[in-house]
Amino acid sequence: MMTELEAIYRKGTLELKSLLPVKEGEVVRVVVMTDKEVSLQDRVAVMHKVADAWLAQQPAQAIPSMPDYPQEEWVRLDAELDKVLAEIEQKAARYSEEEIAADVEEAVKATRKQKRQRKKKK
Repeated sequence: MMTELEAIYRKGTLELKSLLPVKEGEVVRVVVMTDKEVSLQDRVAVMHKVADAWLAQQPAQAIPSMPDYPQEEWVRLDAELDKVLAEIEQKAARYSEEEIAADVEEAVKATRKQKRQRKKKK
């Protein structure tokens, strides 16, 4: 799970403006960006960097191998994801977290269904 929250930095401490959706005592990773870095492109760039650093720390057997796409396809897919994220950000303000979570769950189910259908065709 990745969540973005606002916080205020005071006297060496981050004061969160809302509660974290995690269990008490759960370990979390924190990425800090100031207001001057809040553009979508900046946030996506930071997310990519954090994800790449996390992946580099994982044992090889912990992460399934990535599809062997040509570099051009990775660039296209990355640009497509960035476009989708921008669209989501524009629309997200209109909906509650529960509505968004339900839509994400529905999309995951649809994607898994499509994946199973593709496997059956092979």
